[in-house]
Amino acid sequence: MKKTKRWMVRSTCGPAGGSRNGSITKESGSPRGPLGPPVSLIGLPPEEQSRLHQSGQFLQLQIYVVLRLQLLTTQSSFLIAEGPIHKMSQPKCMFLSREPLTSEEAKWKRLVKTNYLDPNGVKRDWESAERQTRPTDSPVDGVNIVAFLNKKNGSEILLEKQYRPPIDQVVIELPAGLIDAGETIEQTAVRELKEETGYIGVADKTTGIMYNDPGFCNANFHIVYVQVDMSLPENQNPKPELEDNEFIECFTLPVSELSAELQRLESEGG
Repeated sequence: MKKTKRWMVRSTCGPAGGSRNGSITKESGSPRGPLGPPVSLIGLPPEEQSRLHQSGQFLQLQIYVVLRLQLLTTQSSFLIAEGPIHKMSQPKCMFLSREPLTSEEAKWKRLVKTNYLDPNGVKRDWESAERQTRPTDSPVDGVNIVAFLNKKNGSEILLEKQYRPPIDQVVIELPAGLIDAGETIEQTAVRELKEETGYIGVADKTTGIMYNDPGFCNANFHIVYVQVDMSLPENQNPKPELEDNEFIECFTLPVSELSAELQRLESEGG
């Protein structure tokens, strides 16, 4: 039986910040990180921004580009771009089982209990999770990367597709990665972009700190905008440097067609 494609956007801003699959809404204004300034859609022509403001789709487009994107599908051949930049021929991952994880077994994450007093002076507890990989010299876990591939005929945004075991689904998202000790946020973004996609870029702008799901965990990140000059020799034949447990496919969407792609994806959603 053929499964219906569904897509979700992971929103990290405003009242829906605790929702991992917040729905797209036609609201006005700019998303704001909990500790940072409003996020702007860098690279989009002013006339396109104005048109989107008038049509009520500007926030949709900002969330689509700036935050993690999720397009859930069980068909590994599904792509929303004209074609992938480099499509790896790979078998689909297969879910086997799920079981409780003890603290002794956990290598990357852990459960914690926070004690606090509410405004009425009542002592309360809160269960949550946190990464065990955040460097002691860093206030954040990692970065999400909005990479603009600048070509003669216009800019394109680089996206990735990979299987995520916690939800047993293939997910479309922005390039991302964890920060290493001693790195700056911008250095992490440039390094992770090269490792995951093969492209070499220059960090342009960085947002304030954002949180994925603060009611569940303290995982946080910066969004870094990276400009990739496609005229450079090193970007003509990009070669990712993936770990043996990473299976990532990369593709692009033209900036000028993002609004149309949003509408198309929404019409295809379940």
